[in-house]
Amino acid sequence: MNAWLVSWQEEVSCTSHEYHMLLRGSDFPLAEAACERLGENWWPPERPVCSQGCYGQFDRGSVWFKSIILLDEREADILTGLRFLDEWVVSGTPDAPVICDNEGCRWEDHRPLLCLWMPPGQVASLQK
Repeated sequence: MNAWLVSWQEEVSCTSHEYHMLLRGSDFPLAEAACERLGENWWPPERPVCSQGCYGQFDRGSVWFKSIILLDEREADILTGLRFLDEWVVSGTPDAPVICDNEGCRWEDHRPLLCLWMPPGQVASLQK
């Protein structure tokens, strides 16, 4: 199984954050499709109002796919061992990638938890 270091940049209320993850999968076409799917589902259930594959504009902000770097086995082992990056595994096909964490939790189900990074006023406005 291959491993990639994937980087995103999100902007919410003029505040920019970077998000890095390890993505594991069988081949690059599947990883590339997963990256597109990740961006389209950055803030579920909201769908992007504008999406161009590597960029998604949502009502609450925007997200850019910045990079995907294939890691060799040693690099992947080091980053896994440091345990500071989220790890995701992609399976399925490029037409229908399935992205899960090591516990089997799907990306679409996990992402709402990351809204906790948002300022309290924004989280409250999303709950209305």
